Amino acid sequence: MSGPQFRVTLTTTTTFVPYVAASVATLREHNRTVPVAVFVDEPSPLLDRLARKLDFDVHVVTVDPAEWSAVPARQTESVRSRIVKISSMFDAPTAQHLYLDSDTLVRTDIALMSKELGDRLGTEDDLFSLLNRPVAPTLWGDRRLYFTDPDISRTAVVELVHETFGVALPDSALDDMKCWNSGILLGSAPAMHELATRWLRHYRAMLPMAATGRIIPRDQLGFWLALWEMRETLRVREMPVRWNFMVGHLVPVPVGTESVDESAYAEAAILHLAQNKDDPWALRLVSNALQRTGTDRLIADAGVTVD
Repeated sequence: MSGPQFRVTLTTTTTFVPYVAASVATLREHNRTVPVAVFVDEPSPLLDRLARKLDFDVHVVTVDPAEWSAVPARQTESVRSRIVKISSMFDAPTAQHLYLDSDTLVRTDIALMSKELGDRLGTEDDLFSLLNRPVAPTLWGDRRLYFTDPDISRTAVVELVHETFGVALPDSALDDMKCWNSGILLGSAPAMHELATRWLRHYRAMLPMAATGRIIPRDQLGFWLALWEMRETLRVREMPVRWNFMVGHLVPVPVGTESVDESAYAEAAILHLAQNKDDPWALRLVSNALQRTGTDRLIADAGVTVD
């Protein structure tokens, strides 16, 4: 394959531009040459200006309003962002394709990840993802994140999954299915394309059921099901935790925490803020990253705040 062998992709909606800017800014503090692409759901002059400052490409993914118009208004931006996220993986152009959620901060040279894991793609492995955080979740254990009925039974989960996605699960899969994290993924181009094709189909199938109020339209459920269907053909391996350090899972940081000592995430190569991204300590890290690179002025001039 000619050209770069490793590319980093992130996605955003206009609301989360400061987060994606901070993520790319921290990446660029350690590596100025790796190709970076940011996918967004609509044109953004601010994102274009940030792209010139931080040297990344911008790609607009048009999301059909029919896909999200039926879900509750509070969920529409989330639905658009997930469609953009999955769509960004369709045309992975490089042998090593790294996807980062926008709520990540890079704390080392990202090329080290490529060197450590990437050379195994296409030969020994197809995809790297985080599983244990610190223990692996289960579909049954995390059911309330996806199914609105707090008293739903195991039988009802199996039936609803089949009705929604057309996937026939045995009851044992509720406990045994590997529930990988989709926030940071490193994969080969063929693996990412095959996964995204199946994953987007599942996510789109979820939306009509979400409109009825029976399912919460998070993307992880379709991701888990896609990987479960591909379990015999796709070689998925666990990513070392430092490359997806989900601080709120790996150390006790409750949502809303004011301050966190850096020693709590000292081993993180990529700090994944996840459910803590709106905490005061996390917002300070985002703001500091923007200030160090001068991108805070671009964001402020556009009338956007980090809050």
